[in-house]
Amino acid sequence: MGSMIKAFLFDADNTLYESKQAAKFADLAVMEHLSQICGINKEELFEEWRALVNEVKTSKDPKLRHRKYSYSILLKRHKISKNVDEIYEIFLDEFLKNIRIFEGVKETLEELKKRNFKLIIVSEDFKEQLEKKIKVLGLEKFFDFFVTCDDVGSMKPDRKYYEIVRSKLKIPFDEMVAVGDSFERDLEIPKILGMRCILVFGEDLRADFSINNFKEILNILETLTFKQ
Repeated sequence: MGSMIKAFLFDADNTLYESKQAAKFADLAVMEHLSQICGINKEELFEEWRALVNEVKTSKDPKLRHRKYSYSILLKRHKISKNVDEIYEIFLDEFLKNIRIFEGVKETLEELKKRNFKLIIVSEDFKEQLEKKIKVLGLEKFFDFFVTCDDVGSMKPDRKYYEIVRSKLKIPFDEMVAVGDSFERDLEIPKILGMRCILVFGEDLRADFSINNFKEILNILETLTFKQ
């Protein structure tokens, strides 16, 4: 007899909603704004900024991974006397306009909530930013709480994200299901800890399930051992 499933742990970006394209549009809006100030072509600024991001993309330090860090270097390089917080707000405003929830997400979360599962977001995003994304998409009512890089002090993958969840829920790992779009970042540690793992929008034999439509999670429920 398997363990009862009591909680679902969801990654956020590119799991619940599409963020890659929205982020690119928003970054280009920032570069357009900076271009008007310094006179450099926005595409050139974008490529320069991308090179800065590539230098820190594997860092586990949240401060280095925040856009404010790479934006601030760009501002200094080109002697642009703008506050980085103001520049970041341009990004966030544009991002929130373009963010799109994936098909079937709301209905699936609604059904899981109806069945009394605990629903948690486990994301390496920053809490303030994540809260704004979830609110603009109308998803905040579904989740019991979030665990972010602000809580952990490190980017994913990191076991601490899941230890915080276990501490708050007071249930063992084998009563949780992890859902994410990257096996290495979102599912590898949960798998080691004993959770069942669902990979969305891809295929990886290391995951227990791989799905291309969010609603398939409801079908998977029938194959998971749980009690109401």
